[in-house]
Amino acid sequence: MLNRHKELNITRPPGFTENPRPPIGDSRLTCLILNTTTLTLSERGGNPYYIKKMLPYIIMTQPIPTIDELYQEYLTQLAPPAMASPSQIKVLSEMYKSNTDIQRLQKYSEILGKPISDYSQLTHQHCKTLFKYHQDHQPLTKTHLKTILPILTKLNWNQISTQLEKPVTDITDLTRIDYDRLIRKNPWFNLSEALDNFQNRPVDHIITSNTVWEYGWQRSPVTRSGKLHYLKFYDWMMLDYDQDKLLDVRQRIEPYLTKDSSLLFYVYQTFRGYHLHLMSATKDHYSYTNMKWMYSLGSDVWYILFTYRNGYRVRLTPKLGENSDTPMYTQVDTWGNGKLDPQCEEYHHIYLNFLHQSKIDSG
Repeated sequence: MLNRHKELNITRPPGFTENPRPPIGDSRLTCLILNTTTLTLSERGGNPYYIKKMLPYIIMTQPIPTIDELYQEYLTQLAPPAMASPSQIKVLSEMYKSNTDIQRLQKYSEILGKPISDYSQLTHQHCKTLFKYHQDHQPLTKTHLKTILPILTKLNWNQISTQLEKPVTDITDLTRIDYDRLIRKNPWFNLSEALDNFQNRPVDHIITSNTVWEYGWQRSPVTRSGKLHYLKFYDWMMLDYDQDKLLDVRQRIEPYLTKDSSLLFYVYQTFRGYHLHLMSATKDHYSYTNMKWMYSLGSDVWYILFTYRNGYRVRLTPKLGENSDTPMYTQVDTWGNGKLDPQCEEYHHIYLNFLHQSKIDSG
């Protein structure tokens, strides 16, 4: 039976400091200092997950074993690992019928990354890992292939090989784990689901903000100062085109300009491509409809995902390797015959003011 009060003792190195405010809501876990040399974590709820969750809040000023190593040590002290059952071993042997026992054990060793010379060495967790590996590397069914047919049609085999980081020359080379990876690597395939699952939220240090725009900075290793200043709007749409020629962007936009005479865009050249600012209407960033419209206009899909979560964002700080004497954004054209929206015009003035100020600061 599991000991619900098992303790893990960790020697405290010199310079140890403790966060005085552990995370709210973890009432099942206590973090106690017993004396000047020992830290004890008592897990009250019988679930060692809470130990792992608590460990990041214990701050050491010297290099110590990683959190995962401490957690695994705790699990080792708590109870010995459950060994594989006869039924689990039988299922494992059925998965590789054509192999001998020696070949199977060699295969298990490769998958687990540790030597396995006998079935008695396999634990319950080993079996779960082996079962998942076997399932992930099954060939695709007709249903799988039908589902990702748009991806296979749009990309060539070299592009698919690059995305999967393995050589692929035919559909027979694809497995079920490749199926999942291709869907994740191509968010345009199911944009609504990709928008829901996208989790990139930078750690922003806000300098000025209100209900419609925000100015701040984030730490960045790719700028001279280590800070990357940004400006973002919540309903002033910006389309991003990287590594594209202006004529190619125009060809993508032209059908929409022809169909809707109310559209108006300001076109800005960037270090890597072009930005298009919609000047004829405001469009909220947190909208499936607006994000799908951005995609239909050919905007970079990763910028669309980022925008949905964070707002229409533009950086104001040059990266390393970019010429600080060259303007980051230069207006090169105006597209469309639509009427200028007063709110968009105000946003544009704010944008220009910050561009001017960032140029002075970087100079």
